[in-house]
Formats: sequence, C-alpha cells, structure tokens
Amino acid sequence: MSATRCTERSRPTPDKNSVQTIRQFDTIPIIMTLDGYPRITFDPTICGGRPTVAGTRVRVSDVLEMLAGGASEEEIVRDFPYLGVEDIRACLAYAAGAADHPIVSAAAE
Repeated sequence: MSATRCTERSRPTPDKNSVQTIRQFDTIPIIMTLDGYPRITFDPTICGGRPTVAGTRVRVSDVLEMLAGGASEEEIVRDFPYLGVEDIRACLAYAAGAADHPIVSAAAE
C-alpha cells in the first residue's frame, strides 16, 4: 500500500514574462502496525507485505519456523543479532492472536 503526495512549486519562465508550475509526485510507502503488536509491521515493499519484525526483513513466519524446528531464542538471537528476545516473543504473540478466532457452534437439532 502506498500514498501519492503531490508538491507544486512555481518558477519564472526563461523569458521572465510568465510563471511555470512544476509538479512533483512522490510515492510514500504506508507501513502498518496492528494495535497490541508494535514490533510487527506490514509494508507492501518488504517481503510482499507479509508481517515482519519492525525494522528488518525477517518475516514472522521465519521466526516461527525456526522455533518449530527446535531453535531456542538464544540461538536465533545469536544467528540474527539485529533481533532481540522481545522480537521473538512478539512473533509468538502475533501468531497466537492470528490463530485465535471465534468458535462457531453447529445449530442444535
């Protein structure tokens, strides 16, 4: 997701008799976070918009796969020094929230 910003400025034309308007368009990426998960971000320009640890290109799913594969928090932090234990726990909290959903009961006969 991104927004487009338009800025305008004026400058005199070479003959100094009129003014030329110059428009410049900038694309501003929109980085989203969810309430309760400030360490998890979504940026369409990073990892296809998948949830990542804020400020990195490490996907939440990468951290979860490492944990599921038996890696400890200490091993992950040692292998990825730009991650902290808090980041790993934020990934777990996000996954727990994503897995939680309302229970739908079947209608009684």
